[in-house]
Amino acid sequence: MDNAVYSLCFMCSIRCPIKVLARDGQVRWIEGNPHVPGMEGSLCPRGAAGIDMLYDHERLQAPLMRDGERGSGKWRKVSWDEALDFVGEKLKKIIDQYGGHSVVLGERTQLATHVSKTFLKALGSPNHFTHDALCKGSVNTACRSLFGCTDAQMAMDYKNTKNIILYGRNIFEAISVKEVNNLTAALESGAKLTYIDPRVTVTATKAHRYWMIRPGTDLALNYALIHVILKERLYDAAYVDRWVSGLAELQNFVRPYTPQWAAEETGIAAEEIVTLAREVAEDKPSVIFHFGYRGASYANEIYQRRSIMMLNTLMGSVEAKGGFFFKKGPGEVGGKPARKLTEQKFPKISVPRFDKAGTPDFPLP
Repeated sequence: MDNAVYSLCFMCSIRCPIKVLARDGQVRWIEGNPHVPGMEGSLCPRGAAGIDMLYDHERLQAPLMRDGERGSGKWRKVSWDEALDFVGEKLKKIIDQYGGHSVVLGERTQLATHVSKTFLKALGSPNHFTHDALCKGSVNTACRSLFGCTDAQMAMDYKNTKNIILYGRNIFEAISVKEVNNLTAALESGAKLTYIDPRVTVTATKAHRYWMIRPGTDLALNYALIHVILKERLYDAAYVDRWVSGLAELQNFVRPYTPQWAAEETGIAAEEIVTLAREVAEDKPSVIFHFGYRGASYANEIYQRRSIMMLNTLMGSVEAKGGFFFKKGPGEVGGKPARKLTEQKFPKISVPRFDKAGTPDFPLP
């Protein structure tokens, strides 16, 4: 009889919840967790291939240590104790000679990143870095500058949205199963999809409106949308009055950025820009201007992502059904919040990061 084990898929960074069927200690089947809304038991091909990776005859199952000249391809299997002692001794010599801050650890952000950060803090090193500078670092910075949280602390109510705008977020060729299922359900219920991308993708073929925008001009488009929304008072006035500061300054800033100006920049007709602004306003607050997944293509990325988040705010879609919401954990409902090792107190680290991030040269919000 099969034994069901519930876990997370580690075949990519999405970490979809999965149900694993095992028999006699062997994995027989992997599918999406049917108890998680949006998964519906589905899983992408990469996730399903987890069985093949688990039982691949070339998969490393123990530490290997070089046994010969570098490049000779000779390795010997060692125990974890021997491997950890070897690495620890090497690190200790470096730290004793150059200081803890000489240790740099780079990784793809994942569930155990707080362990890596804690390790470096204990050594006295500020030099932990991830791939975010080449991925969603700009999205993260933009989100923190406006909302005081990271983009990872926000999510989108795809299933209940009435109008969604995607900037190069090729969601129907992506690997986030729950997002795709929920957005598909919304489209089947009448939601409208606008897709903006220089490339014609699968997502473009499913959109109600597709704009082949001139590369690097998304920010110009957004300034024009904000211009129309403010000029015609299409925004959620009650929401903005309560939660937004700096509206007058924003209005003055976008005054020169008319749809006609944006048409010259983007290649999108001015009347189409006006039409989108009016159409989205009719569906507010159940609106999503998607701030993207990878935001490291152009020098103006932080401003581009900020402008997307401003559009959501003007529509009153933050914390609204069919819009954006801040993720809630046990701590928000009176339970015990998840504990991270980084919450401990560590000695103050006075040396700057190796890339100067967070210094006057490269300040962060």
